[in-house]
Amino acid sequence: MTDQEIIDCVLGGDREAFGELVRRYQDAVYRMALRRIRSERDAEDVAQEVFLNAYRRLATFEGNAQFATWLYRVTFNTCIDWMRKARRAPAQQFAPGQEGDIVDSRINITDDMYAEYDRNLVEAAVGKLAWRYRHVIELYYFEQLSYAEIGTIVGMSEKGVESRLYRARRLLRRALEARGA
Repeated sequence: MTDQEIIDCVLGGDREAFGELVRRYQDAVYRMALRRIRSERDAEDVAQEVFLNAYRRLATFEGNAQFATWLYRVTFNTCIDWMRKARRAPAQQFAPGQEGDIVDSRINITDDMYAEYDRNLVEAAVGKLAWRYRHVIELYYFEQLSYAEIGTIVGMSEKGVESRLYRARRLLRRALEARGA
């Protein structure tokens, strides 16, 4: 069953069908929330809130983009709302190797960057980028989304995403070079 078929079932009154969308996307939503919130417990709460928000707003899904892209946008906005309410900035709360470390060994920014620099240094440098740069790096490299999908999520044109990603890479490389890595 496609996402759209499930959405049609939910909108037709089958509340149980929404559980299939949750099963399909819960890991991706949790990972995205964890990268922004940087607390496992809070990311779980945010992920639950994302699915509640998605269920409430499902009728607003027009099908112009993939459901996954729409859900990432809901996740992105829910994370921002959570940070505003909690008056928290998405700061590093864990040192590499500690419990709760969000570094995922399956994720690479670029092979050449990791070949040149230590993986932990790259992850730490990404975590220190300004939010507007960090989130495009995370969406592009960690979530493997296209410029168009990122643009939909963050409310920018594809060209704007490309430009911001270019600047983010430059800042990241400078930060790594400054550390003498």
